[in-house]
Amino acid sequence: MCGRKYDGDAAAIERAWHIGRHNNNPFRNLFDARPGQELPVLTMNSEAGIELDAFRWGLVPSWWKKPIKEVGSTFNATAEKIKAKNGMWWGPFLRRRCLVPVYGYYEWQYQADGRSVRHYIKLRGDELFALAGLWDAWQQPDGSTLNSYAVVTCPANPLLAKIHNKPKKSEGPRMPVILTGETARAWFDPSAGLSQEDLLNLLAPYSQEAMIAYPVVNTASNPADLIVPIGESVALP
Repeated sequence: MCGRKYDGDAAAIERAWHIGRHNNNPFRNLFDARPGQELPVLTMNSEAGIELDAFRWGLVPSWWKKPIKEVGSTFNATAEKIKAKNGMWWGPFLRRRCLVPVYGYYEWQYQADGRSVRHYIKLRGDELFALAGLWDAWQQPDGSTLNSYAVVTCPANPLLAKIHNKPKKSEGPRMPVILTGETARAWFDPSAGLSQEDLLNLLAPYSQEAMIAYPVVNTASNPADLIVPIGESVALP
């Protein structure tokens, strides 16, 4: 799954995706981004191109009629449910795909003594990369629009399965869908011309050889310490 992540600042995101300074969101580095917060998301506008916006992490479907507190846990969308081509994720998959720019994310590994150890997971390098996302727009009771999103997850690769070692029995070890380069662009740009099946095939585990994971502190008074290693990197299986 993916429930905590390290988001970059606006300038870094704009540089990485070659976006002009036309957005109104002065994002800063956020070392422990979590569901419920307004966080950076990249969407594709047919006229303006790539746009950087602030969306709530935890998708609220456009058709939702109850109070937002009753929407449940919607910060992750499983690839398997999207591939079933029904349910709440299918509409956003068809019409509202987005990219979630991050430097990395966190997962907790359970130990034999009952403790859980936070691990920081990133690509082999310090560059920003994208997680596959879905978004939707919900009209709030006051008439305003709330844009929100979910991160798409898939079965974990062997490296991540070593860390996400206490998953839901119904799902098994998970990881977010990671997209880079032209694959990332194709996910949310209709002009790339990918078919539904091509897009669904992107929802697969990222190569473990291109990733690194290591233990970090569970909490820190200085947020930047959350990405500082406190032990050796997890060895590839």
